[in-house]
Amino acid sequence: MVTGFDGTTQSAFTDPPLTTVKIQGTEIGRLAAELLLNRIRIPSFPYSWTHVKSTPIWRESTRSV
Repeated sequence: MVTGFDGTTQSAFTDPPLTTVKIQGTEIGRLAAELLLNRIRIPSFPYSWTHVKSTPIWRESTRSV
């Protein structure tokens, strides 16, 4: 099994077409900036875990086992 993790359209043109995971880059950037600004304003602002939805794009580089 071979996969990518950026959701680029170029991965569809490899041989075999590469399964990839589409990530929400804009949402990740927005959340990162928000957390950073909070830490700058309030240095004791607690660390946190954040989850952002990602979507697999199944192609021929993976198969059912």
